[in-house]
Amino acid sequence: MAVSTPGEWETAVVERQLEDLSLGDGIKFKSASKIEQDQYLFLRVLWPNRRPIEHFNPTALGLPTTATADLAKNKDWVSLIDHAAKGFYEIIGERYQENIVAGGKSNEGGDETEDGKDETTGFQPPPATSESPEEEEIRLANLIQHGADSDNEESWEATPAPQGPWGSPLVREPDESGSYEEYEKIDDENIVNIALILLLQAVCLRAPDMGATTWTPQRKAFDFKVPGNGKAKATDLFSACVDGHLSLGTSDDAPSLAIIEVQARDRKTADPRMQESAQMAAWINSQPDNKTKSGKYQRLMISQDNRDCFLIIAEYDQDYVDYILQNEVGKKKIKKPFMSMQEYGPFQPGAPGHIKHLCYAILAFTQQLNKYAEKGHPCRWTLS
Repeated sequence: MAVSTPGEWETAVVERQLEDLSLGDGIKFKSASKIEQDQYLFLRVLWPNRRPIEHFNPTALGLPTTATADLAKNKDWVSLIDHAAKGFYEIIGERYQENIVAGGKSNEGGDETEDGKDETTGFQPPPATSESPEEEEIRLANLIQHGADSDNEESWEATPAPQGPWGSPLVREPDESGSYEEYEKIDDENIVNIALILLLQAVCLRAPDMGATTWTPQRKAFDFKVPGNGKAKATDLFSACVDGHLSLGTSDDAPSLAIIEVQARDRKTADPRMQESAQMAAWINSQPDNKTKSGKYQRLMISQDNRDCFLIIAEYDQDYVDYILQNEVGKKKIKKPFMSMQEYGPFQPGAPGHIKHLCYAILAFTQQLNKYAEKGHPCRWTLS
């Protein structure tokens, strides 16, 4: 189980009698996906409380606001968001899959029957209403957040939806008993992986300032090594495979600018934080940061658990890099700092505004990561 504060970490270390041990002290690691509590604690990773989407501040994170305009120029993007904002995106996808399973064929022309019903998807457009777009968005937000009750008019009351980080309404993320933890497990994790990769690639497909970067489903492995004593060779402590990454180029040794992790189950059930900690630490160990004047660093992980997406930002400093690499900096004793992994989400595909905000963030991160990688600072989207 991951810990949130240095105090929780200290308590766990004392309880497990690990105070006098450190990385490389004979601790046997398994792969990142099999990591156990003791190994996780040696990585010194903290997970502060998850922050909801409306607390994601792109400006404070150094992200440009041009992503909104870049995506607005893409007609396919506008069409996608029109469906997603109205809550129709999942319905269309489900009906389409039902038709394919039943032996139907894709109807790219969008032929409709006389009553306006799409023959391929079986989707029936809703009747026209006198609602303004703003009133409809608020009503749909409340419908998804609170549910519809035909016998209770209060469930349709138009209360203002909260503002998202990019300036338009969205539904508040659910609490610990919310619907995002009630999804049925997806049979094959690859389905989740493919869905996320396709979304990432689609968002960036026609956008400017992409350079040589590309989102790829390559299951890249990062080996975590610790130096040997004296002339002894370095020791492989464990290996961490990710479910995809943002690659700077197509060669096998191209640096990764961001990494991806997916789970077939929801985040509460899968509880992937210790695994994600190991993946982040192994990535840093395999591809250390180029030093900056500030000595502070950030990296991005995108995690999709069942249908929900999370943006995870790792923050750490040069002391943490030295700890992970087990560097002896002169005669200075290696410090034991922490890395913080802050998660934002869940971004839910069926909730108004969520996909829009997620895609804005994805494009902004990708453009900035490419920009700084070309300047010799891979994994960075700001140097502050």
